[in-house]
Amino acid sequence: MATYINTSGLELDVFPNNGEKFTLKELQKLVDGYIERIAMPNGQAMYINEEGKLNDLPWNSKATTILKLHGLIPNDYIVGDVVILSNEEED
Repeated sequence: MATYINTSGLELDVFPNNGEKFTLKELQKLVDGYIERIAMPNGQAMYINEEGKLNDLPWNSKATTILKLHGLIPNDYIVGDVVILSNEEED
């Protein structure tokens, strides 16, 4: 089970179509574009829209806070919808 977080802070549990691992297309659909993977020290990864800032997507405060709490992106921020999943759910 992965967690989808949209820019308004709504969190939803999401599952891969095959029940085990997310495909590239599934991740791209969740973030609405090309993906960028951010490894987190707790064995999870956050997938974000790679072109989110170029496309002027809205700020995602919840995703930004999560990464900052893990000591990541100290001088940056996240935009657009994101999905957080465990390494076992990655294709």
